Amino acid sequence: MKQFSEMEENYEEAIAMANQLYGEEHEETGEIWAAYACALIDWYNAEPSRELLEKCKAAMEQALEILLEHDVYGEVRIANLMMRYSSVLSELGEFQNCDIVAAEALECFQKNFGELHEQMEWVYLMMADNYRKAGDKENAKRYYDLAIRVLRENDYETDELEERVEELLQGM
Repeated sequence: MKQFSEMEENYEEAIAMANQLYGEEHEETGEIWAAYACALIDWYNAEPSRELLEKCKAAMEQALEILLEHDVYGEVRIANLMMRYSSVLSELGEFQNCDIVAAEALECFQKNFGELHEQMEWVYLMMADNYRKAGDKENAKRYYDLAIRVLRENDYETDELEERVEELLQGM
């Protein structure tokens, strides 16, 4: 965990330097905020805590605010960041906001890749997990089924995932 603490100090220092060099609202500063937020997600996955989720939420919001203002980060990259932000909101129990953010990201991914593109599997799994955490079994099943359908369309084996989904849905 010492590495994560050092990582956090390094990102905070990088953000301070970017603020001095470019300004707080510059796209370069936004990209550092985005990288920091994603690193905080990894830290949370290794050592879950509400404090880390709150830090991640704040970093994601800062990154998205800056990057959306400049419109240079790329639509798909923004959608990727938004989908990760939706999972943070879901973990925090902020399901209404989570649904809004995730739906916008999903629309972008579907527009850019198509409903059954291989890239869509992780998007559908994140949507399903968000709905499962919110207690919405019907939508969770819908998105798990879409993820399985994508895998089948792209010649992947789905038996293990189907068994896991069955377990998850029975537990609701």
